[in-house]
Amino acid sequence: MENKPIARKLRLLSQLMELHEVNPFKIKSIANAAFAIDKLPYLVSAKSFEELSTIYGIGKSVATKIIEVVQTGTIQELEEILAATPAGVVEMMAIKGIGAKKVAVIWRDMGIETVGELYYACNENRLIELKGFGLKTQEEIRKAIEFRMASSGKFLYHQVEPEADIIIGKIKDTFDNALMEFAGEYRRLCEVINVLELVVGSRDCGMALHTILHSEILVNAVNEDGHVKGETANGLNVIIWVVEKRHYFTKLFLQTGNDEHVKAVLDRGAEDADQPENEEMIYHKAGLTFMKPELREGVTLLIAPPKTSYHS
Repeated sequence: MENKPIARKLRLLSQLMELHEVNPFKIKSIANAAFAIDKLPYLVSAKSFEELSTIYGIGKSVATKIIEVVQTGTIQELEEILAATPAGVVEMMAIKGIGAKKVAVIWRDMGIETVGELYYACNENRLIELKGFGLKTQEEIRKAIEFRMASSGKFLYHQVEPEADIIIGKIKDTFDNALMEFAGEYRRLCEVINVLELVVGSRDCGMALHTILHSEILVNAVNEDGHVKGETANGLNVIIWVVEKRHYFTKLFLQTGNDEHVKAVLDRGAEDADQPENEEMIYHKAGLTFMKPELREGVTLLIAPPKTSYHS
């Protein structure tokens, strides 16, 4: 497991603990650990409990939680506090300019439990009655909600995870021998996901496309020239790319990095990689070391000089 998902779960736990007014020292230690893990140059999932306990900013208590995430995919304490928090309140915490303490006041003092209710309260000037808010804060929150509404279809990574697990689970049940992996923003572990992308390598692309298109995996699914485009019930946009198995790793590479990164690697000779057996071969062809998906944005890490062709 990469560091970002672990840090993300710890960060959410600290925010929810602040919302529920848990011991502030415990909140600070978990928040600090989340920040530290996000910046580490190595995988904490590969470390033992003893090794984790000695890393600056982590300690024994958080080390236990990291081990739990690696082994189970979640933290029991996080699941318990999520169960005690309305989903709309958790969503409110993602609004720019409104932290856990303000959300706690809005929730407890006004009984507001959804972003929609909060928006109406702003329009009715009810937030200015709360201690620590005022007209300026109310206006900032209102604008942030309007921006969020205008950007519908965007989701936070942790909101997409359950949907992603369901989708890939259904496809695995449908295609026994197909190759499949997430691509795009989700594979790069981006904080905000605009589109959930999945690449499927099949021996019979026509059959695979037809099966996915007529299944219940996606809502409003359509076939657009070799890929199925649709959405989940909650509005998450999804693209499922279907290619022949021999082209699977090339397609996975092309759909994982952002445009700038992909172009830079191809320009270094990777374009000549013919039906690679894995993504490592693509980077090797470009004279580069393999790059993890979460690093495939821009060209700053592509420090190797481009290959030069010599003609006699």
